[in-house]
Amino acid sequence: MANNFYQTTVQPSELTLTPALAMALKAHEATIEGQADDTALDQLARGDRDQHDVYVFFENGWSDGDETQFAEDLKVSGLSEEEQVEAQRLAQLPEEDLYREILLVNPKVAAIEVNSAHYCSKMRPGEFGGHGLYVTRTHYLHIGDHSASIDKDGKIKVTAKVQKFVAAKKKKVTA
Repeated sequence: MANNFYQTTVQPSELTLTPALAMALKAHEATIEGQADDTALDQLARGDRDQHDVYVFFENGWSDGDETQFAEDLKVSGLSEEEQVEAQRLAQLPEEDLYREILLVNPKVAAIEVNSAHYCSKMRPGEFGGHGLYVTRTHYLHIGDHSASIDKDGKIKVTAKVQKFVAAKKKKVTA
């Protein structure tokens, strides 16, 4: 039997999170570490309502999570009723929209970059790869193993979605 792994990192590594954002990320099985390996819940327990300079990563990629566990975690989180409602709303968002919400509380951060490595304990064809997600306040780009290919002349060809994203970014820069 083989095990599949999907380790994922989120950059930049010094983000500020509200308690509701921290809980929403936790719903998707994110690990959130602060200074000295503090977890988001450790910071909340000390009364630090917003976590600063935290590092977000996923041991096994973005997950739909366990709704029952999330409900239990919310009960003991120390969040106000209003924050719990907000955490539930945020936890229902698609991944790129949740990162956009993080950008709203980090005005100096222009974009969030997510990188994932996909690998297997038994290396077989198709069991290794990765993907990236680049999120700005207005756009997102998801690039996976099959976002580009090499043509017969050895030139890299990217998919239409990647070309459209790059063209939109160029227009914005020159405007």
